[in-house]
Amino acid sequence: MTSQIGTQISALAVPLLILGKTHSAALAGVVSAVSMLPYLFGPIAGVLSDRWDRKRVLALTDVGRTVALGSIAVAIWLGRLTIPQIFVAVVAERALATLYSSARMASIPQIVARDELRVAAAMDRFSAEASALSGGPLGGLLYGAGHALPFVADAATYALRIVSLAFVHEPLQPETTSRRRNLLADLVEGLAWFWRQPVIRATSLALAAYNPVYVASTLLLILLARRLGASPPEIGLVFALRAAGGLIGSALAPRVVRLVELGPLFVVTLFVASLVFLGLAAADSPVVLGLLAGGLVTIDAAALVGVVGFRLALVPPELQGRVNSVFVSVETAALPLGALAVGTVSQAWGPRAAALSCAAWMLIVTIAALAYPSLRSARHLTS
Repeated sequence: MTSQIGTQISALAVPLLILGKTHSAALAGVVSAVSMLPYLFGPIAGVLSDRWDRKRVLALTDVGRTVALGSIAVAIWLGRLTIPQIFVAVVAERALATLYSSARMASIPQIVARDELRVAAAMDRFSAEASALSGGPLGGLLYGAGHALPFVADAATYALRIVSLAFVHEPLQPETTSRRRNLLADLVEGLAWFWRQPVIRATSLALAAYNPVYVASTLLLILLARRLGASPPEIGLVFALRAAGGLIGSALAPRVVRLVELGPLFVVTLFVASLVFLGLAAADSPVVLGLLAGGLVTIDAAALVGVVGFRLALVPPELQGRVNSVFVSVETAALPLGALAVGTVSQAWGPRAAALSCAAWMLIVTIAALAYPSLRSARHLTS
């Protein structure tokens, strides 16, 4: 499969660009929230990735993402960048990313044996965290050198990823597809299958409560670091430390999921998140911020590998795109609320208050997960 390069460099640059132009944490939260709205169309993306040629989808979506991010760089160079353009470009990039992700995840079981899916999920996560490890500090350095450079760098990595598809020779689609069926019927079939699976349903609902604060932690870390007087390169270091935790967690994930069942691993991750956000509120340096965030990502990586491996092993090949996209749509449905909440609370009472609010919310989510039998007792699938 193609590597997960791209998006990591400009992900740091977008909120820095908004904060630099407007000095408004609330507006930065709004932009982050709006950029997540395309995730709600995940089920449709799943249907399309089951019907269309997945290799072509991967290539064309990256072409569009190159254009979207490249347009921001061009506008900066011309001195004509506006907040509405940032909104449009970011939403377009995220919409294409949703379709890309659906096609990519649905392709994995086509080229990986069932008993190796957890390892494949760990490698996939490791690739993403390696990209984040380099992208965090690189994004900060490039932004400091020139505000357009992070967007140019990501556009270039998308172009390289398109070229890498030429080296993927395995078929990415099962022999039986649903291309001749009604689009609505395909969608309903995926939704129905998803809802009948108690573990998949339970983990998706738990992630729907967890992910808003986890994803909003990107904006929160930037705001906390700026509060401490950190420069863009120092902010990049924070995200490098966080990504390093993801690398460690991804590398250890196959061993962890063999030792700890899915349910306990997931619940512990939720509780650790509460402790980490509490620590972020008290952190007194960018390095401490990065180490705490890295600790959360370490255990989060192992839990996510377990969830993804379970799902890829259980879902029939012809339903992979639809079921995976329904799962992602459920777990990301509330993402805009997290970004809005962090931005709004930070604007009114400061980022430390936002971190404490996230800690309280994650404690509530942990208690709810313990009360959910299907989640608490979930076990990994074996071959």
